[in-house]
Amino acid sequence: TYRSMVADVEQGREPVTWEFRAKHVDRTYRWMSAVSSPIIDEGGVLTGRITTLRDIDQQVRDRQALARSEQTFRLAMAGAPHAMAVVGLHGPILQANQVLRDLVGREESWLTQHNEAELLHPEDAEADREARDQLLAGDREFNSHEARLVASDGREIWVQHSLALVRDEHGMPVFYVSQFQDITEARETRSALEHRASHDALTGLINREELDRRVAEHLDRAHGSNAEIALLYCDLDNFKKINDGRGHAAGDAVLKSAAQRIRSVVGAGSVVARLGGDEFVVLLADAPDLASALAVA
Repeated sequence: TYRSMVADVEQGREPVTWEFRAKHVDRTYRWMSAVSSPIIDEGGVLTGRITTLRDIDQQVRDRQALARSEQTFRLAMAGAPHAMAVVGLHGPILQANQVLRDLVGREESWLTQHNEAELLHPEDAEADREARDQLLAGDREFNSHEARLVASDGREIWVQHSLALVRDEHGMPVFYVSQFQDITEARETRSALEHRASHDALTGLINREELDRRVAEHLDRAHGSNAEIALLYCDLDNFKKINDGRGHAAGDAVLKSAAQRIRSVVGAGSVVARLGGDEFVVLLADAPDLASALAVA
């Protein structure tokens, strides 16, 4: 490098700037910046060089550390098990890893021409904006919430969206890092478990515990608005004869049919529950008076 610098000065007759490592008295090496200018006499002959040196060791080390950090981040994104994206302050997608591209069925060229908001379900856009505002305000270091991504084929994908804001050395916002963990299957499992816990397995009606909860909710609302609600209790006459004479399979068919018939004659805002056996309850949430409740009964 030194010989190349000397040749450049002698041939080009112009100042040359270069960086090199100089051996320190403590036997370590420090990065230096050199500017070497030619000395030319009146006859145009090169008689020497003037070289000025500047210690740039810390600057070079900072630059190298930043490069290593950026390389580490790129490798982390490429090898991450979850979908990741680097997003600009106003929403444009700057980088997207392969997992995200596969998840939403989009090429990187498409992603980097669109905003992250265009990947989200419209109903989740407001929550995403609020999360970014909290990060910008410094209220939180990161935000995590459930949201839906919309794939290229229109599928809705439930994800745990983790969002962090990267700032520079002066504390100024630079960009966001988004991570998306696919939780669609987990949500479906959770929803099925919640449904099973609150509904009767045979008829699909709500069970006694869920009925108690909904009655309490409607009573609270009715108390505040002076509205009227009604409860209808009903069972099936001679149902035991069905089970005893035709078997439990026939009894189950009768119960399911009864549940369907009850649901078909009550309003959409009403609630039908199976307490157990052949016992059913109907909650009329909008009964204007006793006569209307008797008519439904």
